[in-house]
Amino acid sequence: MRVRVGGLWRKRWVRVSAVVVLVVAAVTWGVLGYYYVSFSRLIDQSLHGERDKVFPQVFARPLEIYRGQSLTGQQLLDRLNDLGYAQRAKPEKPGEFTIANSNNGSLQTFSIISRVKELKGQVVQAVFQRRGEHILRVQLGTRTVDA
Repeated sequence: MRVRVGGLWRKRWVRVSAVVVLVVAAVTWGVLGYYYVSFSRLIDQSLHGERDKVFPQVFARPLEIYRGQSLTGQQLLDRLNDLGYAQRAKPEKPGEFTIANSNNGSLQTFSIISRVKELKGQVVQAVFQRRGEHILRVQLGTRTVDA
């Protein structure tokens, strides 16, 4: 059995149908390629890092720290990270903090710039004994806070 492609190709409806199928296939490949690239960029961007910063626990009660509070430095660090604070070499904006150790390593100081509007970007410092389980001193700017 022989198939005559030349004879079949001479018919107008075969040529028009072939062109329509090729155009639909080309458009389909173009659309699929566009969405493939779009979604792959979106996935790469979300795997690379955060797109939008969402502050967790927005409606939670504020974190209060005071002298003598039973809290370790690691617990404060974990709580600040949970609240979306960023550890920096030097805090400059609200929502940033740094950790400094004393020269002999016995004290650990957290310097935090709170997001609370009442503090107006002042630095809050919490001082811990290195292996201790409570806060030794809390300072707001240059003023020591007792409560």
